Amino acid sequence: ARRRNIAVVGMKGLGGPVGRAGARLMKPEDYSATLRYAWSLAGVAVAIVGIRTPEELRQGLAAASSYRPLSQEEMSELTSRGKTFAAQWGPLRGPVA
Repeated sequence: ARRRNIAVVGMKGLGGPVGRAGARLMKPEDYSATLRYAWSLAGVAVAIVGIRTPEELRQGLAAASSYRPLSQEEMSELTSRGKTFAAQWGPLRGPVA
């Protein structure tokens, strides 16, 4: 997509549906960090975030209003944490890269 200058839509950044045990990030600090991660990725034009409750809406708005790009250190830490979550959640969301 980057080589062809095609925008990317980020989906399931919060882990996807609540129905699967442990499949959704619920801690406020994870919620904000996840949005910052998606918004900091080169080429991501938009992140689709399913808002399920008024509290999630408040968290999302707070994350957007205080947004600052991730540092390289923060990006590396979140990438590592994401791989751990992906391995725990299994192949439902695709292979762990």
